Amino acid sequence: MINIMVMQYLYSDNKLLKDPKSIFCKLCTRLNRDILNAEYKPIAEMGKNPNITNPVRDLLIIIVFGGLVYSVAVLTEAHEVIDTWVGDRRFAGLHLDEVFILLIYCGFAFAVFGMRRWREASREIVLRKQTEAYLQESESKFRNLSERSVAGIYLIQDDKFRYVNPVLARIFGYSVTEMKDILGPEDVTLPVDWPLVRENLRKRVSGESDSANYSFRGIKKNRDVIHVEVYGSRTQFLGRPAVIGTLLDITDRIRAAERLHHALEESQRRQNEISAMLETLKQREEQLIRQSYDLAARNADISILYKVSSAINRTIDMDELFPNILNTIFEIDLLKVERKGGIFLVNGDKMTLIAHTGCQDNFTENHRNMKVGMCLCGLVAETGEIIISENSDNDCLHTLRYPGMACHGHIILPLKTADTVVGVLFLYLPANSRIDEKIMQTLISVGNLIGIAISNSLLYEDTKTLSLRDPLTKVANRNLMNVELEKNFARAKRFESPLSVIMLDLDNFKKFNDTYGHTAGDKLLVDTAAILLKEVRETDVVVRYGGEEFLVLLPEAEIGDACEIAERIRKSVEDTAGVTISIGIAAYSSGIQKGRDLIKKADEALYHAKRNGKNRVEVYKG
Repeated sequence: MINIMVMQYLYSDNKLLKDPKSIFCKLCTRLNRDILNAEYKPIAEMGKNPNITNPVRDLLIIIVFGGLVYSVAVLTEAHEVIDTWVGDRRFAGLHLDEVFILLIYCGFAFAVFGMRRWREASREIVLRKQTEAYLQESESKFRNLSERSVAGIYLIQDDKFRYVNPVLARIFGYSVTEMKDILGPEDVTLPVDWPLVRENLRKRVSGESDSANYSFRGIKKNRDVIHVEVYGSRTQFLGRPAVIGTLLDITDRIRAAERLHHALEESQRRQNEISAMLETLKQREEQLIRQSYDLAARNADISILYKVSSAINRTIDMDELFPNILNTIFEIDLLKVERKGGIFLVNGDKMTLIAHTGCQDNFTENHRNMKVGMCLCGLVAETGEIIISENSDNDCLHTLRYPGMACHGHIILPLKTADTVVGVLFLYLPANSRIDEKIMQTLISVGNLIGIAISNSLLYEDTKTLSLRDPLTKVANRNLMNVELEKNFARAKRFESPLSVIMLDLDNFKKFNDTYGHTAGDKLLVDTAAILLKEVRETDVVVRYGGEEFLVLLPEAEIGDACEIAERIRKSVEDTAGVTISIGIAAYSSGIQKGRDLIKKADEALYHAKRNGKNRVEVYKG
């Protein structure tokens, strides 16, 4: 009966277990009021029907009827007839004619009251039938809602399931008949979690808490462990405390969370590696800022260092860092330099012009292959000492000249970090200019700041390389490949421009490794990558796809161009490295929707090349 009332209550409010917790918490206090008002309102209103006999009205009818009988008897002199019949007999002090009239009056009264009771009995029968119909409807609602519910529904009393719906039985792998009145919550709970479940049931049965929401691990019939979440509430069943509630299988959600947690841990591990490198950058930046602040307190000239350090701190990317440094130095009036100069990076005995402003094309061409020790900049890189040249025409150390070079002066600074020259800064001065000692000391400090910035920038570039380049072969890894593939595929799809992909695999690489060792195998991979970089165009992207597999993205390359490049690569690897390779080629067409599909087609072509004898080039033919 309680189950019927519960589901009647849920159904009448049309809540359908959307918030089981709040429903079960409020159910016990609202059950009688809501159900009687909502479901049995028609029954209660039947008592208000004006057609039902009113006792006061019946009494008035009897009195009026008695008066009418008595009046008729008097008017018709019926008492004289009765007197003649009965004489002067009396009963209980009343004349018999009066007794006779009283009996008629009482008989009518009993008839009226009897009719009223008969009507009431008839209506009570109708009420009972209607009540039975309402109860059957409630039972039907309960059954439909329970069987169609997405959640398991249960009622527990005396540590047994007194009711379970089919959903709950399926969750644990039983049938309803196998669970109802036979199994209890302990039978479907993992032993280690049973104390938690038992304590929650005890609190609700004892009245310490009206409702609860918690999760635990359950055991299915086949002994599989599942994760479930429970919403339960205290109730009464057959006059005694019980627990009623819903149960959801959250195993998939828990396992998805665990997979996500493992993925996050792996991501965090990789992030920590990068963070460690970035922490080094941060510490060096903090060191740079501290140095800048310390120098700023010494004299007014330190504003130069502050401006340079501010330019350095704006970015760590080389493409932006060095132009920022040059522009800042040009704007410092105290130095009185022309808006012309540049920065060399020193790598071993080579010097690379990484940034410049105001230099003519013949100057950049003349300084393209600078060596340490050449001209003034090379001497600074070699000695690590600042050079001030007042007049280029009279300076015999100014050995690199070009047509149209005007007479000028120079400030050339070594850019150091940890006493190592990592770069050279050259600035132009008007001819025959002089620089005092104070400015020279400030410029040396500027060189140190820029040297630290170069070191940080190189470390940053190394960090980017680690994330985008294969550490062994130094070609792009799959992270960079994904970026380039997405960019080039989008361009090809939008403008219908050519795009080809070459996939190649070293034939019998495992045998090579087993025969010559992994060191020789690594060298072969490095040599192969070098050959690929040599044979492709500058716009092409060489990728180490995995193991002994390489991939080449060929933007703006038709299938014929890709075949020529592939054949050239195959011959070069065979002639130079002494091994053979198999190559598969695929080209973009309008039917290909994703870049990954293009790679798959190239991989299929590579598979055919392997199957057809290796050391060959195959084109995907659809």
